[in-house]
Amino acid sequence: MAVVMVAGSWDETNKELQETAILLGKELAQRNHVMVTGGGEGIPYYINVGVRSVDGNNIAFLGEGKDTDRQTDHYKIVMHNITTEMGWDGMEGV
Repeated sequence: MAVVMVAGSWDETNKELQETAILLGKELAQRNHVMVTGGGEGIPYYINVGVRSVDGNNIAFLGEGKDTDRQTDHYKIVMHNITTEMGWDGMEGV
């Protein structure tokens, strides 16, 4: 087992990259690796989708706000959520 940190674009809209991230998440989870992400949108989200689709283990460091709402997809697809209360959602200044 290894712990793998995945970071990537939070606003990724390229479908091919999204699908590749899902496949990568699945493959790494099937090898019993633990994924660590920011848990937000974009590539980290799609990695987590892949991980959870095969019942893999993942950890997300979530900022305060929408990502910590237990009703969001981001919260639901991660096994272990760690709230940082940093308050930055990646959208500041955009």
